[in-house]
Amino acid sequence: MEEINLYDLMKHYVKFWALIVDLTIVGLVAGLIYNSYIQKPIYKSTSTLILIDGSVPNVASKATTIKNYQELIKSRRVLEPVIKDLKLSQNYKQLAASTKTNNYKDTEVLTISVSTSNAKTSKDVVDATINSFKSEIKQLYGQDNTKLVDIANTPDQPDNVHKITQVIIATMAGFIASIVVVFFIYDFRLSGVKRNKKPTKKSVRKSVKTTTKVTPKKKPKTSKNKIKSLKKK
Repeated sequence: MEEINLYDLMKHYVKFWALIVDLTIVGLVAGLIYNSYIQKPIYKSTSTLILIDGSVPNVASKATTIKNYQELIKSRRVLEPVIKDLKLSQNYKQLAASTKTNNYKDTEVLTISVSTSNAKTSKDVVDATINSFKSEIKQLYGQDNTKLVDIANTPDQPDNVHKITQVIIATMAGFIASIVVVFFIYDFRLSGVKRNKKPTKKSVRKSVKTTTKVTPKKKPKTSKNKIKSLKKK
């Protein structure tokens, strides 16, 4: 990369201001199009369960039980009946991937969330999952030692769409791309100027010839008195 004059670089950016504006607008439009037509909205519904006090003897046992419950919720034994009852188009792996469980540290609270492309479907899946889960723990543990704290909500906004933030990011991406493009144009032109200023082979040969040319030696001048003395002899 050649040495860069900041003043010339700034003048270069001012010269290409229209390109910078155009690419920034392209980024803005791309962000709007992505939000409106390309991105698929995902709706997440969440419900909360709590492990009933006294149902598990000690803290270590409670932690183990909650971990077991988290894995059981995403098991085939719980989710396959949900797929069958709701006649979902998803298979078990897809539903398990969209089902999340979380336990807050040092608590007996367990949250269950499901994300789908439809708000009502997300709520229905959470409700059906909880019912299936409660049925299974009765069979496995002999009792249902959980209680529902929060019922599943019907989300009114998609969980993955943040229009303002995404449009700002797309606009900034267009602006940064324009800065990079204009800089490469400047660097390319600067490199071209440097290449044109390099001496050609012919000019190099001429300079070599001129520097190596031998100047003729001047004959030493003899004084008139010396010449006269020589004639007399």
